[in-house]
Amino acid sequence: MNEVMSQSRLYRKLVPSKAKLVTSAAISILMALIVGVGGGLSVMLVKEQQSAWDMLVLCGFLVIFLGILLFIGIRGFKRQVKQYRGNLARLEQFDAQDMLALESEIEGSEFKYKTFYLLDRYMYVPKAKLLIKYTDIREFKTIVHSTKGVNDSMKAEITDNFGIKYTVNIKRWKDFYIYRPLFLKDLDEKIQNCGK
Repeated sequence: MNEVMSQSRLYRKLVPSKAKLVTSAAISILMALIVGVGGGLSVMLVKEQQSAWDMLVLCGFLVIFLGILLFIGIRGFKRQVKQYRGNLARLEQFDAQDMLALESEIEGSEFKYKTFYLLDRYMYVPKAKLLIKYTDIREFKTIVHSTKGVNDSMKAEITDNFGIKYTVNIKRWKDFYIYRPLFLKDLDEKIQNCGK
């Protein structure tokens, strides 16, 4: 990375953070340790009052719960590592002039639903630290979250050609929900035109 690239505001926003990865791994390990130690202490406290069979069942449930917790933590961490590597690989395609041109284009573009920039050849999603060429989008889908039958939020899930998924909450989701067909039509046109 040259000095001009490191001075680009857009580059600094897009470059993935190793600290975030390390923090995520540390939190997962800490949670597993807390559950393990807490469970172990619980077993020791009740061992006087329980039969050997009850203790075995209790230990079994504790091991299963700990395994599930570790599985969820490791799965989330692996997904973050894939996103980290995907973002780094994508950033290698750009030089300093590209970054300056994109910064200028972003400043003159509409921030749709406070979530997306649909640029000439790229979609930029600041919250997901994602700058992706339209031809690299394998799938774009929206997920509506409902509580007791009432819609209360929406997410966008963008899958790239490597199969890496980026999920972001749509800030102005009520407007997006109404105008989603227009947005998807606009995005589809960008994808079609970018390949030409």
